[in-house]
Amino acid sequence: MFIASGRLIGGAETRIERTVLATAGDRLMLEHVRWIGADHRVPFEVDNLSITEVDAEGRIVAVVSFDPDDRRAASTELVDRYARSDTSRRPPAALFELARAVIDHDLARCRAALPDDFVLDDHRRTGPGRIEGADDVVAWLASLFEQSPDAILEPMYDITTTTHAALDVERIAGTLAEGGAFESVFVMLSWFRNGRLAGAEVFELEDLDRARARFEELQTEAAT
Repeated sequence: MFIASGRLIGGAETRIERTVLATAGDRLMLEHVRWIGADHRVPFEVDNLSITEVDAEGRIVAVVSFDPDDRRAASTELVDRYARSDTSRRPPAALFELARAVIDHDLARCRAALPDDFVLDDHRRTGPGRIEGADDVVAWLASLFEQSPDAILEPMYDITTTTHAALDVERIAGTLAEGGAFESVFVMLSWFRNGRLAGAEVFELEDLDRARARFEELQTEAAT
């Protein structure tokens, strides 16, 4: 049926414009898709969000579509599928639960996913700096959600992941409470201890080399 649907769409000369919004591991991708009818036929434009999942050989195993304004549900599906994939065995389960809780703006679940001594060290020029303790980190998240009630945090692409740490590029975007859209792209370094989340550091994109060096430092510390 999937092949038949593709032939029908192609036979109608429908154009497809794709914009990659986020990825999770090397097998999952979230896109904005626009379907445009041929000029000499009945004109139309239809938008949707689409998650594509492939297997280890690059074959498509799933395509999940959402309404274009249902970004939160699409982001949650992306996290859930990544958590179930073969490529997600290294990070602790709490990392995925925290991601779901942040997407849902569920502060109670955010707190439950963090150990009491969790540390967030934000090195960005406009970041909150160093925050020690899960309660203070959750309080900072609460202030973020107040400033942008529809803010979504998504992974853009993984750089490297081990049993001790994960380094990736992430994006947070939404609408400010007083109006106006915003977007922030940054490097996130999360580290784990004894199978649980221990802390995270945030860097500007231009400081990726610095983040890589910190990742290697954490690896060395874990090995000794």
